[in-house]
Amino acid sequence: MAIPLFAAPADAAGVPTVTSISTSTGSTGGGTVVTITGTGFVVGATAVTFGTTTGIAVNCTSVTTCSATSPGEPGATVDVTVTTANGTSTTTVADQFTFIAYAYVANYSSGTVSAINTATNTVSATITVGTNPYGVGVTPNGLFAYVANQGSNTVSVISTATNTVTASVAVGTNPKSVAITPNGLNAYVANNGAGTVSVISTASNTVTATVTVGAGPLGVAITPNGLYAYVVNNGGGIITFGDATYYGSTGAMKLNKPIVGMATTPDGKGYWLVATDGGIFTFGDASFYGSTGALKLNKPIVGMT
Repeated sequence: MAIPLFAAPADAAGVPTVTSISTSTGSTGGGTVVTITGTGFVVGATAVTFGTTTGIAVNCTSVTTCSATSPGEPGATVDVTVTTANGTSTTTVADQFTFIAYAYVANYSSGTVSAINTATNTVSATITVGTNPYGVGVTPNGLFAYVANQGSNTVSVISTATNTVTASVAVGTNPKSVAITPNGLNAYVANNGAGTVSVISTASNTVTATVTVGAGPLGVAITPNGLYAYVVNNGGGIITFGDATYYGSTGAMKLNKPIVGMATTPDGKGYWLVATDGGIFTFGDASFYGSTGALKLNKPIVGMT
């Protein structure tokens, strides 16, 4: 009598387990590719979760190996779990992944940017960019940092997931600062030597417009609704774009030190200007909370965000 043969049921692999992950840290902006090793994975039918958030671009190549890209998450340590029709892997120390928020500091003389782990206040990476980096702007989703390189007339684009430069964009002469629109679609670069502002599409990392603004632009501020922009020049003169309201400037004042930066108020109905000695000038509904104008500083103030 012939004995019938039956294929093993789909759940023969059992509940999946995670024995290791290829990297245990990544940016709060997401974008870190993580290779997960374990057992019981199902090709084409496996989900990966970072804490409570679903991983991106999950790809399982075998019953023991999957990869997934980390999502954007606040700074915290979470478990990377794998789920199939048979269940979800039990959490262990081996599956823990920490989302790290970085602060990016331009090192003018060395042509580098330091990525500082804000949880430990230590330098996690030193990234080579262009000549004389000056201003840095980070996209709202935290995925990229844009660095204005004053000496090479370029903007370096840093992936915060890998802390490496992924693109270099040629802009005007002597770029000083970068401001990112609230929707993250554009970076505005003040070209101090050219008297222009370059508009960079963050999708393509190309310059889509160059706006003439007058002599010595050094800072750009975007209103919270993303509709308007202010540009401040060396003397504290203010140029407005769109329907941005003009609230005043230091252009007619005798300043002790030059203006080096500006920022808008949360409602977009005012702005602050800062000078190299730390003097603060308020306009519109911006409140004055103090300044370092009367203090002796070791180094000058170089900007405001």
